[in-house]
Amino acid sequence: MNDRFRVYPVNISYEPDDTDVPYLVTIPLFDGVTQGVSVADSMRMARDYIELVSCDWDPDDLPAGTTNLPVPLHPGDLVVLVGVDLNRYRQGIEVL
Repeated sequence: MNDRFRVYPVNISYEPDDTDVPYLVTIPLFDGVTQGVSVADSMRMARDYIELVSCDWDPDDLPAGTTNLPVPLHPGDLVVLVGVDLNRYRQGIEVL
């Protein structure tokens, strides 16, 4: 696998009714969803989700990544870019 540092957009929604884990994270390029207790935790959870799911994919089939921010899914949502180092994760090295 060649160097695979990629950047992927994620959508973070605040769900005030869920007080334990109030942030819903949608990862469109991976058809994924996770949650977080804060915006920073949501970004970590998105990175972890992408890295974990990418292990099941053929490296050449992974989405190319993008620095283009999509339109938020709902008004008030936050769209952020999450960088992942897929080589390091596959090698078992923790990515901070």
